[in-house]
Amino acid sequence: MDENPHGLSFEIRPVEPVEVHALRRDLLRADADPSESMAFPHDEDEDTLHVGTFVFDVMCGIATVHREAPPWDPAVATSWRLRGMATSAGVRRRGVGTWMLATCMQHAWEQGGTLLWCNARIEASNFYRVLGFEPRGERFMIDGVGEHIVMWRELSV
Repeated sequence: MDENPHGLSFEIRPVEPVEVHALRRDLLRADADPSESMAFPHDEDEDTLHVGTFVFDVMCGIATVHREAPPWDPAVATSWRLRGMATSAGVRRRGVGTWMLATCMQHAWEQGGTLLWCNARIEASNFYRVLGFEPRGERFMIDGVGEHIVMWRELSV
C-alpha cells in the first residue's frame, strides 16, 4: 500500500476493463441509461491499462490510458489518451488522483508514449494544470456529462 502525506493508505493496481464500469457509471455518467454500456473504445486493446485504487479492498478510484492520437494531430502515433479517471468523494484531494495519473503516465511512457491528452471536465482542469497539463482549444459540451476542455502534456522521464 502507498501512503501519501494526507495519511490515506491505498493501493493502485491494474484491473480488468469490466471492473471499471460500475464506477464509470456512478462517478462519471450517473444520469446514463442503466442499459447503456460503460465500455469505451480501446478498453480491450492489448496495451491499454485500467487501474483501480483500493482502500481496504474497496475500489474508490479508476483511470484508463490507451494509445490514441490527439484530435489536433491524428498522425501522432506516440500519443496516449487518459479516459474515465474519477475518484469517490471520500478520497478526493488526498493524493489518489495524482498517484493514478502518475501510474498511467508511467505506463504510456514505458510503451514509447511521448504525449498524454484527455478531455478534462472544466471542474477538474486545475488538477491537470498543477500536474503539467496545458489546455488546447475551446471548451465544449459532452451531452449528459458536462463542459470539457482538451488538455495535454509531454511525457518524459
